Amino acid sequence: MNPRTTRLCGVFANSKANWSIEFQVPMFTSSGLHVRFLKVRYSWKQRTAIKAAPALRSRLSGAGAKPRLSEIVDILLFDQVLFRRSAKKKVSRDWIRDAGQRLAASELGDADFVASDRWVIGFMRRYGLSLRRTTNLKVLTDDVLTDRAVGFLSYLTSRIDGFSDDQTILMDETADYFEDPRRQTVDQVGACHIVLKSTGFASMRVTAVLAVTAAGRKLPPLVVWKRGQAGWQD
Repeated sequence: MNPRTTRLCGVFANSKANWSIEFQVPMFTSSGLHVRFLKVRYSWKQRTAIKAAPALRSRLSGAGAKPRLSEIVDILLFDQVLFRRSAKKKVSRDWIRDAGQRLAASELGDADFVASDRWVIGFMRRYGLSLRRTTNLKVLTDDVLTDRAVGFLSYLTSRIDGFSDDQTILMDETADYFEDPRRQTVDQVGACHIVLKSTGFASMRVTAVLAVTAAGRKLPPLVVWKRGQAGWQD
């Protein structure tokens, strides 16, 4: 151990002894208990609140980790989220992370703020935000959906025995949109309607049809383009 380390350890030991004598707190090491001095000192300062707290409470209220950003910066970030949603713009977790880093650098001078996934989750929990999917104003009821499903299965069951595997084609259509097709955004919990602002090209797309026969033979993909009303020249 170098002399500087020895000198620091001596100063720390003297401060423990002086504090123990001043507040008449016994040294735990003399009783064979190995407890960190700083932990004992913190508990001693909080002794009144600890005695007044319920017996089943594991820690005092207000204890635990604190938000990395100040309350003012947190509120500024929340206001930006509300402003974007009022303009029907999308808010993602990545956007919250980037905006938090920008505010930390501009308002607090903290260019090393990481804005981890845990911080994003904590921020959304503090302000009642969640990842929501865009809502449709008109939806079918459960009874209507059930009737349609039962009717289709009844039709299919009566004809499935006469189908050939080579002539039975399983297909799926996948739409490739000119605009981001994701319809999820961060918004407040309990919001009735989730609306996103569009560039006007949200409905423009091409449709790719992928198909395979029941025998396992893949069919060439089909790309469907929207045709003009006046004819193929359009």
